[in-house]
Amino acid sequence: LPDTGVQPVIAPEEPAIYYSTSEEAEQAFYRAFEQADLAVMMGVWLQADYIICIHPLSNRLIGYDAIRNGWQEIFQNTPPIQFQNTRQQIIHKDNLAIHTINEKIQVEADPSQVAQMCCTHIYEQTEKGWHLILHHASPIRRETNKPHSQAPILH
Repeated sequence: LPDTGVQPVIAPEEPAIYYSTSEEAEQAFYRAFEQADLAVMMGVWLQADYIICIHPLSNRLIGYDAIRNGWQEIFQNTPPIQFQNTRQQIIHKDNLAIHTINEKIQVEADPSQVAQMCCTHIYEQTEKGWHLILHHASPIRRETNKPHSQAPILH
């Protein structure tokens, strides 16, 4: 092939970050999200083809490259936000940790813009430390004055 002088664009390799606990990886996840730091966010994820990410009301992303592209799009199109997380539960079993958490997400520039999500994270421990293998976030239904039996049943 002739030399055109054009070099291919290669995505920078993500930093190899060692998280000694799933909790440490989770803290890095939210710090990266608030700071829109793609390199740190992808350092939280295990570099594997079986990882899965499901953002609220979105399609399932499978694999490292698809997930990286999804986060890049979110970071480019989301104003600065802050998280207040509550009701965290953690289950450890062998080399897996399941975290469930309620997220309150607030837009920094307009605190009246708030979203509430229920989130599940699954972390896997490998020789490279604890890393995220699944992120699934769903909107939490707002409280209403309707009796619970009148709420729509989705499942």
